[in-house]
Amino acid sequence: MIRDVRYWAAMTMLVAGTLTGGCDGPAAMELLGVARGAVAQARTELQADHDDRLSLVKFQCRSLDTAFDADVRLVAAGGIVTADGEPVTLSPEWVISARQGYGAAREALVEQMLAMEADHAVRQDNLVAADEAIDQAGRLMLQWSLLSESVQTLLIQAQEESIDVE
Repeated sequence: MIRDVRYWAAMTMLVAGTLTGGCDGPAAMELLGVARGAVAQARTELQADHDDRLSLVKFQCRSLDTAFDADVRLVAAGGIVTADGEPVTLSPEWVISARQGYGAAREALVEQMLAMEADHAVRQDNLVAADEAIDQAGRLMLQWSLLSESVQTLLIQAQEESIDVE
């Protein structure tokens, strides 16, 4: 009776493994390797894209600073005129107003940069999770392989015992 239970338990595990296993060990490990490579490539591309976008925002900030400085110098030199053709003077009100406008644009760029950083962190976390899932799949496949070997050994033993009894 105990032999029959072990035999059928082993057979059930073998059938379940066959049905859920998908492909054999080497092919599955190769697929995991391909997946790991894809995650690594995605990480590299994500970082490059992030670096490019961050450089663009930093460039926009520098350009904004340069534009503000140029406008102040241009106004100080009398190079900006009103719609009536009158030269704009470098009054304290003009400087404050211009600084506020440029400040608002700078704040928007900083907010954009912070949003980019947050988005980048989430995407990096997702790639780390994918990499960890691939590792876990590899460990599970190894455990499955060891279990499968044990089940095969049990089946062989059960068959031998069955033959000896007959």
